[in-house]
Amino acid sequence: MTLGKYYKFTSTTADYIEADKPIMVAQFIGGGCVAQDGDPEMVYPSPFEQKIKKTRFYRNTKENIFSQYVTIVIPTNGLNSLRIDGDLFSVIPTSLKYSYPHPNLSGYSVAVRKWTAEKAQCIIQSDSAFTGITYGLGGAESYGYNIGAGIDSIGPDGSVLPVALVSISAMKAKENVVINWKTVNEINTDHYEIERSIDGIDFARAGTILSKGNSMNGYSYVFTDKDVAKTYRYKKALYYRLRMVDKDGSKKYSTIKKVSLEKNESFSVSVSPVPFKDMVNVIVNTVGESTALIAVNDLTGRTILTQNALIVAGNNTITINELDKLSKGIYVLSVTTNGETIRLKIVK
Repeated sequence: MTLGKYYKFTSTTADYIEADKPIMVAQFIGGGCVAQDGDPEMVYPSPFEQKIKKTRFYRNTKENIFSQYVTIVIPTNGLNSLRIDGDLFSVIPTSLKYSYPHPNLSGYSVAVRKWTAEKAQCIIQSDSAFTGITYGLGGAESYGYNIGAGIDSIGPDGSVLPVALVSISAMKAKENVVINWKTVNEINTDHYEIERSIDGIDFARAGTILSKGNSMNGYSYVFTDKDVAKTYRYKKALYYRLRMVDKDGSKKYSTIKKVSLEKNESFSVSVSPVPFKDMVNVIVNTVGESTALIAVNDLTGRTILTQNALIVAGNNTITINELDKLSKGIYVLSVTTNGETIRLKIVK
């Protein structure tokens, strides 16, 4: 520690920094006009607790900037849905992009996009949350800044709230209701309280699940509220939410999930984006592990493609690629598992 106040180190790799107390991190980018492009820049990167799924920023050419970049840290499976200015990262020419596994954070990758400098807006989005910085280099000047930060995890006093949810679902399975949820940034989380309501207003605790421990990648959890269809047989629906409690007592609530008691819902299906361009993300929510057959048909019933996927309890995202050659119009996407089929119309 320098002067008892700060740490400083030089690195040529992607790094991962963590602490047991609040810290601020500044990233310095070298330069010097003569020996290399640009001037030195300082950027404050966002902590992982403030990851985002969509952002917009401006690329500038002022002061003779001639090349521009964005560097993103993202879960490796999020590369499949990563889009920059509408184009999937996978289809951007290799001369303008590259990616590699994060050397210090398992399950994450670093993605870099380059442009010849121009004045333009840039939009980046993915189904998986990410952090990143953008910077431009010139013969005499440069710029660099953070591309955005989420604030949902920040408390009113500036502290970081407990664990972030990737997804939560609640579905009826015979006489039970099964609640699945996935987390990220699970640091110092103590436990989860599953709360039930008959009106969506007043909630009572249905059960408690202890945290599985600290992990930036998070965990998957499942809770079964047994025999509630019998207990509440005169009700049409129940409502569920999570109360996520940190070790210091701070808490955060999930969104509320409504569960119909009038039918069994062994799985559900949704799609994105709408309309689609060259790919579709199929989100399958199920109560157990199985194999799903996904098919895309035109309105005459002709099968365009099929794909098998192994799905587990909770939310599963299956990406259907190679749809760029389809004509604009309406198609039927079907998902079949355990002898049941759900069909949705999708639009290109």
